[in-house]
Amino acid sequence: MIDIGLIDMSNERDLKEIIRKIQLMGGSSLVVSLPKNWVKNVGLKPGNYVYMVIEEDKSLRIFPTSSKRRKPVGTVVVAEKISMKEYGNYMVLREVMSRYLAGYELITIVFNDHDPENRRLLKEIISKKMIGVEVIDEVQDRITFQVLVSIEGLSANKIIQRMCYVTSGMLRDIITALENHDKKLLRDVIDRDDNIDKFYLYILRQLNMITRSYVSINKVGLSSVEEIPQYIMVAKSIERIADHAQKTASNLLKLVDDDMKSKEEVFNRIKRIIILAQRTFKDSVKAFMERKRELAHHLLNAGAKKFAENEAKWMNKVIVLNDIRMFALLRLILDSLQRITDYSMDIAEATIDLTVK
Repeated sequence: MIDIGLIDMSNERDLKEIIRKIQLMGGSSLVVSLPKNWVKNVGLKPGNYVYMVIEEDKSLRIFPTSSKRRKPVGTVVVAEKISMKEYGNYMVLREVMSRYLAGYELITIVFNDHDPENRRLLKEIISKKMIGVEVIDEVQDRITFQVLVSIEGLSANKIIQRMCYVTSGMLRDIITALENHDKKLLRDVIDRDDNIDKFYLYILRQLNMITRSYVSINKVGLSSVEEIPQYIMVAKSIERIADHAQKTASNLLKLVDDDMKSKEEVFNRIKRIIILAQRTFKDSVKAFMERKRELAHHLLNAGAKKFAENEAKWMNKVIVLNDIRMFALLRLILDSLQRITDYSMDIAEATIDLTVK
């Protein structure tokens, strides 16, 4: 039994790391003293209780029962008329997102101007970008949203897997759209980016609440707080890869028309590069999820080289077309595919950082 009941009366000031000797008391109880400065700051006295959380990484967190951190409940965002005129809905949207990430469950927007179009656009964007955020009250000058989804509903690993699955599907369906000259499928791929944004904001909310001590780390399937930076990097990289998959689909949409025969060879080259980018992306996430350090090293050594080889072959084909518009669009597509490869390399590097012993 560990009994943290003695108050240390030594003269410590602002030390963040303090070493204590464990003492035996009463023949069976192990006792360690609490730093005097901390005890004073939080207002503890002999006989008070403290709250302890045993983490998955075997660390022990201690805080007073009187000040146990609880998840924030409600917050208000005021949409000033002058701000709406200058910045539009984006300023209000950023404020709402910041509250969502901070862990608030109720978010109320108060409007100083009663423009129903502004309210409609905000509701539409919030619905598209945030998981489980629903309107529970609405009058002329205010809207209240409630976050209905539980923060422990999906583990961090499940979120990363879902983000990977959706993003990989976007790249796969771009290939299918090119093979079938399917504009509707390209438009569908463009819309799917909103799903990735939802997952990205959800995992940021989740990890942010761990760092603020609102949620225990084991509730989201992680074993140590040291894993959080790598999970944030991987989630951000996948979100950016989805953005570039969306841009690729958008630019290809401008090229898919009735005159496909003259572009067939170029599209075949695009398909091969997208297949390579998709494989590199999936392998990088696999390396991260399965902690395969050697696979991560292999990707870092081979990924950029393979892409550069394909880029050179592709550009040789494009130059002879003598079509300035097509050349410009293909350069944008190539840039997006290069970024997808680069972000996949970032995921591989996060794997190496995470698996250091």
